[in-house]
Amino acid sequence: MVKRGESYFINLSPTQGREQASYYLVLVVSADAINRQPSVVTVVVW
Repeated sequence: MVKRGESYFINLSPTQGREQASYYLVLVVSADAINRQPSVVTVVVW
C-alpha cells in the first residue's frame, strides 16, 4: 500500500502540448485511509 509521506518516481505520460515526457519524483500527500481505496492517491510533483 502507498503511504503518506512516501516518494516515488512515476511516469506521467501521455503528455499533452508542451509538457515534458519523463519520470518525475512525487510525494504522497493523501491520508492513508484514502490511499487504501483502489486508484485513489493524491501526490505532489517535486
